[in-house]
Amino acid sequence: MRQKVLILASLIGICGFFIYLSCCDDCPTCPGDIEPPPLGNYRLYSICFWDGMLMSYDIPADTIIDSVTLAYQSYGVFVTPDGERLLVMRAQEGNFGTDIFNSRDLSLIGSTNQYGDYYFDGADNYGIMLSYTDESIYFIDPASLNSIDTIFKFGSHGYLDSVGNQFFCVKYPGVNVVYRVDCEKRRLTDSLILPGTEIAGICYNHFSNDLYYSCYNPFPYAYIIQYDLDNEVILNETAIVGASFGISTTINGDRIFANDSGSRDWLPPGYIWVFDAVTNEVCNLIEPYDYSAGNLLQPSFGQILMTPDGRRAYVASSYSMIAETPIAVVDLLTDKIVKVLPSALGFGGTLISIGPL
Repeated sequence: MRQKVLILASLIGICGFFIYLSCCDDCPTCPGDIEPPPLGNYRLYSICFWDGMLMSYDIPADTIIDSVTLAYQSYGVFVTPDGERLLVMRAQEGNFGTDIFNSRDLSLIGSTNQYGDYYFDGADNYGIMLSYTDESIYFIDPASLNSIDTIFKFGSHGYLDSVGNQFFCVKYPGVNVVYRVDCEKRRLTDSLILPGTEIAGICYNHFSNDLYYSCYNPFPYAYIIQYDLDNEVILNETAIVGASFGISTTINGDRIFANDSGSRDWLPPGYIWVFDAVTNEVCNLIEPYDYSAGNLLQPSFGQILMTPDGRRAYVASSYSMIAETPIAVVDLLTDKIVKVLPSALGFGGTLISIGPL
């Protein structure tokens, strides 16, 4: 009997050995051998409201490629789908509009009287301009920037779901109404009255059909809210200090990143909150610590953008702290700030945009 057991054990061991060899030699996705996707090559563009500095960086080297100082303050920088042009909001008394720069050398190549935020869907070849002048939604041609269609009087800022061709727009000012627009038919499909008061940052997860937003309740304190659109219920409500425009989902929709921006009078703890999109619970807190230099950062973050390869998040500085926090680079494999971006004048970028190389 003992001999039979030994023979059987030997056969199992031999089979297991050959299965191991077969897997490790021929299968690129063996357990324990899965390699993370390589870092992609992109350009990151930043603009600082306080010093008027427009900058471009190489990703993943995170080095300065070019910079130019503007003669005005700006509330936004946007890159066209082809990566060839930058659209910079010109906030100049009596001369509001958009200046157009060549993304390669940051030379000024044109301008328009349009003044607002730009959203682009390169795959379906359309753009949206949310006008600060008349609070209208303009569908525009990405090449000419000319208006194709208009939906009047709706909001101040929004989020474009390019996968589902939906645009979510926050009504302005100081309310809790969000409009949903069908981008294929270019028409309003729904108005949502959401829990909370004044809505700030907002994003949408098409995998779970959930909205994520921050709202004051009451000022200066606020909440980050995860909201189930199917059942119209709050999934999670997390107290923060200072409502934030920095809310973003990962490329595969498994996690949500958010921050509390605070102000010069109310400093937040400084963490970047990470939520699990399935459990709706906080799964990590990214401390404001630069591991490349071993330094704590001023706890005031702003806009969050993910790279298309899903490997990194870039976190801008908050307006409220006069851009004293540099742009932070978060490794999405470890959820740590692995470096900060250099700046020509020492200020961090208050708004950022990522485009193709």
